Amino acid sequence: MTCGDDPRKDPARRCMPVAEWPLVDWRAWASALASGDLLDGSGPASHWRAGTRSKIQKSYGRFLTFLARRGLLDRGLAPPDRLSREILSTYIAELRAQVASVTLAQRITELSEALRVMAPDADLSFVHRAARRLYAAARP
Repeated sequence: MTCGDDPRKDPARRCMPVAEWPLVDWRAWASALASGDLLDGSGPASHWRAGTRSKIQKSYGRFLTFLARRGLLDRGLAPPDRLSREILSTYIAELRAQVASVTLAQRITELSEALRVMAPDADLSFVHRAARRLYAAARP
């Protein structure tokens, strides 16, 4: 991509739509957003407003695009099983070259939130920690 190109058309910046997500991710996302009753319960993200859902969904879609472009999107793995410290570091480095520091912190926070509600029992403390550190270092 050259300086005159529109960054919105850069394939690296694409946010994979939910319809293209692996089935396991789609199901986990739908379950996280599900509204239930007193007996069924609701998903951990059922109370999110439409804007919040959209933002977090897009950030997670961008992460999936990152994995797919690098040949790392194993559609049979559960969402948290695709993320390691090394993959997160590489993703952060790629984003750092494309977006401002505040946007970078937001993207990683939104990725963290998506994974938190899709896999509530997974230990993703390293992602949460990275998001906090990115916010602390972010400059508007």
